[in-house]
Amino acid sequence: MIFEKFDVESIIDCVKFTIVPAKNIVACPRKSHGFAYFIDGEATYTFPHKKISVKPKTLLFLPQGISYKIYRPVISHCIIVDFFTKNDSLIPAPFAFESNFDELFDVFNDLKKVFLTKPRNMISEAKSLFYKILSILQHYEKADYVPSSHYLRIEPAVKFIQEHFTTADLNIDQLAEIA
Repeated sequence: MIFEKFDVESIIDCVKFTIVPAKNIVACPRKSHGFAYFIDGEATYTFPHKKISVKPKTLLFLPQGISYKIYRPVISHCIIVDFFTKNDSLIPAPFAFESNFDELFDVFNDLKKVFLTKPRNMISEAKSLFYKILSILQHYEKADYVPSSHYLRIEPAVKFIQEHFTTADLNIDQLAEIA
């Protein structure tokens, strides 16, 4: 699981960007890790060994030290959080996560507000919201680990095993036929 051993050291900034259409934008190696949550628009990020397309409700992870190109055919709005982790607790590869729930957007919006208003408890509030984002991602990462549709497909075989595990007449061909 990607976020299980994640430990944030500091959150540098959280801002909302309006990105105008452009051909290719070349980004220098990132000084920190980043999450970009896309509110609208679309873009294609080209990394050294990977290409990722994003659309509304997509969360993009941008690892520290990586260079990339961005192609944006239309105006896009996204909320970006830049951060450092302790002891390289993150994987170095970029990835995108498509969310179909508003909870993630709400937390990103709250995090952006903390950086705009700068309350006395800004650091603890920002970290709290950041860990809420990670909690949401962990929840859906675990939920996606074994989709219910996959379990439903093998459920008859599991039930058969539970009912017949003490008998000697279990075999793979029989289970495959049941599933």
